[in-house]
Amino acid sequence: MILLLHTSWSPIVFAITFGVTYLGAVPGGMLIATEFTNKKGRLVGNLLLFHQGGGILGALVEGISYDVFHNYQILIGIDAVLCGIAVVGYSIIKAHNLIQKGELYHVGKRTIGTNKGGLYR
Repeated sequence: MILLLHTSWSPIVFAITFGVTYLGAVPGGMLIATEFTNKKGRLVGNLLLFHQGGGILGALVEGISYDVFHNYQILIGIDAVLCGIAVVGYSIIKAHNLIQKGELYHVGKRTIGTNKGGLYR
């Protein structure tokens, strides 16, 4: 949310944040894809295809949005919301897989522990 402020240091914060996260998108997505399936080749190919398509569409939408609003503030907010949705979705899938493997136990809605070391049997 700090990027929504119009300050002299906002471009610096944006550059650092973008630089740290830029190359993490595809390798991170490939790691997640290989974690949850045996059909790695097809899934990684589709991931790369849609990643590139999203880059093309994103550049077009960002250009149109800048022409209309004369800033990127709305897009930064939308990006933050989409990132939050992605984090929640990944966390749900990861917890579901841990429960199926028996590494995470649930009682109702509360998580009480992991099965490592046999502590919660």
